[in-house]
Amino acid sequence: MLGICGCGGQVQKPKTKPNITYSQALQKALDDSRQKAEVVGASASVITPGEKNWNGVSGMSDPTTEEPITPDMLFDIGSVGKNYIATLILELVQEGRISLDDPIEKWLESYPNVDGRITVRQLLNHTSGIFDFVKNPQSPWQMAYRSTRTWSQEEVLHELVSKPYFLPDSGWHYSSTNYILIRMIAEKIITTGICSELNERYFVPLNLRHTVCIDPLGQIPSDIVIANNWFKSRIVDLAPKPQTWTSTSPHLIYSNAEDLAQWIHSLYSKKQVIDQTLLDQMLTFHTPTSHGIPIIGLGYSYNLFGLPTTGYGLGVVYIDHEATEKFFGIKGISMWGHAGSTHGYRAIAIYIPESNTTISLLINYDTDQDFMGIFKAIVKVVNDYMDLSK
Repeated sequence: MLGICGCGGQVQKPKTKPNITYSQALQKALDDSRQKAEVVGASASVITPGEKNWNGVSGMSDPTTEEPITPDMLFDIGSVGKNYIATLILELVQEGRISLDDPIEKWLESYPNVDGRITVRQLLNHTSGIFDFVKNPQSPWQMAYRSTRTWSQEEVLHELVSKPYFLPDSGWHYSSTNYILIRMIAEKIITTGICSELNERYFVPLNLRHTVCIDPLGQIPSDIVIANNWFKSRIVDLAPKPQTWTSTSPHLIYSNAEDLAQWIHSLYSKKQVIDQTLLDQMLTFHTPTSHGIPIIGLGYSYNLFGLPTTGYGLGVVYIDHEATEKFFGIKGISMWGHAGSTHGYRAIAIYIPESNTTISLLINYDTDQDFMGIFKAIVKVVNDYMDLSK
């Protein structure tokens, strides 16, 4: 576990002030990289010390009608929602209502291929070994548009969870099944419902006016504006089609880029959400080496939605200095936050502690590689600006 809470003799070129403003450079990077990647639409936000918060959009929500992406449009943030759920669990720990070391059999009935001795902590940091139901060939995530069956979370646990990857706490493997179980445990404690709790604890106090949590088995409210989602293999709008996989999501959170950046910045920079003791728990990272997926030039970092992951805490990804340098070409910084992927959407929200900067990016397109290309372009502008500002 890893806890985180000179020029080499060469003559350095003098730093020169760019001929465009910081906000203009960010918008140009967003526009140019999105067009190069041929991504339909994108929305981004950057919080930088000493600068006005930047929010930018590029491209279309619906190119068939030329409806543009607007800053108030919401996107499905996918697994970035794990960060909110983990934060909620930590608050319940602080309130004495649950312990990170509780075995799940204390809270839930037994399920096939789920060891009841697995702890809450092991669910949160993906060291449980539980099979990821998303990878089952019969999963609604694998059967998109080929099946209209709506799965309950209980059905997922009984029918789609195969044998575990390893014994609890003997390895690391990302598994959304962990967060289905976490949600079910939280619902045993919170009688008002997860979405109501997130709204009361976080969305309202932090003024996240463009963030909504929706019951996975419920209906999406008609009074919110959601960016249309598009599928890469065939450019079709997914919005009017049956999206049965959403019923199996352990969380269904929609947000815009500005709110997403504000959430991460409030959590890690301003430290307004949970106290330092809990934050230290969250930022104790398990390094996923033994079960990592090799990335060229990155040893055995785990590829999470295209993001090199050298560690995982409680609902939070860690990217160390080495991985950041190799992947982004930037020295001396680390990152933590989360990325998310669902059909027709990609999301990422990252905090850079060395510069106290937060970046969020959302797209309405089904591609990891192109998504990361846009994110890299934004990170480079931020780093160049911070370097010039020293």
